[in-house]
Amino acid sequence: MKVPKLMTAIVAIFLFSNLLFAGNPKTETSDDISTKMMEFVHNDVKLTPNQKVTLKQKAKEYADKLIQARAMEDRKASYVFMKTVSDNYEAAMDSILTADQKVTKEKKKKERIDFFKKGGK
Repeated sequence: MKVPKLMTAIVAIFLFSNLLFAGNPKTETSDDISTKMMEFVHNDVKLTPNQKVTLKQKAKEYADKLIQARAMEDRKASYVFMKTVSDNYEAAMDSILTADQKVTKEKKKKERIDFFKKGGK
């Protein structure tokens, strides 16, 4: 049971790690990051207007933590910090999605994992 949880955590961190180190950390704001995150999820599961607002709020909280992680000198500590934050964001996201949206989200996540396992081809 621990392996699937660990794999899920690693995948979540991998999927959002592009937000951790992408862009220009000196000029990118939590609003910029949270908008990108909300749009990313919306492209997969087609959020309702209310879900967009709620998810953007949760994503902004997550984005604030991303900015903190970017500022950390110790990359190991940053990784541990981001694992906890990512787990919390995943739980928050799942709390606002419908059962069908959760299934779609997991399907899209699996497709991405398979794509990268094949070397991105």
